[in-house]
Amino acid sequence: MLRDAGFENISFDLIAGLPRQTLADWKRNLDEALAMQPEHLSLYLLEIHEGTPLAEQVRSGRQPRPDEDLAPRCMN
Repeated sequence: MLRDAGFENISFDLIAGLPRQTLADWKRNLDEALAMQPEHLSLYLLEIHEGTPLAEQVRSGRQPRPDEDLAPRCMN
């Protein structure tokens, strides 16, 4: 749709290690982004910073703490 709308320079930023994200979720996101053949694709590991809504949600138990063993496997 982006290409059909005339966009010629498409970029995506993907974040691995989101709460509840599985390896299958990550692979699907990555496969879908690559299928769109973007000019640029950035991959990041989630970082939780104090003072952010996500940090408070994790601290209060409303969101699970990201799996520190799983996230790096997404980048391999």
